Amino acid sequence: MLMTRRQAIAAAGGALAAAGGGRSAMRMVPEAARFTVAQEEGWYLGFSGVARTREGRLVSAYLRSDAHLRTTTDIMVAVKEADLA
Repeated sequence: MLMTRRQAIAAAGGALAAAGGGRSAMRMVPEAARFTVAQEEGWYLGFSGVARTREGRLVSAYLRSDAHLRTTTDIMVAVKEADLA
């Protein structure tokens, strides 16, 4: 029997949920563990990722655009030197 794409996704999603493969709740980052990567007036910044290098630098990549529904987009990289304890 053929299935539509919507039926196949619903069947697969139901099976994953029954197997416990999905998240049961949204994870929250504690306030003490949050920090601002960048802030620029008039720009929408989002989708950041942060990693620490072996030398201890923090490197972050993020998207900078004119609005949430963007017409202009830049991919930005910020580096914080290893003066963090």
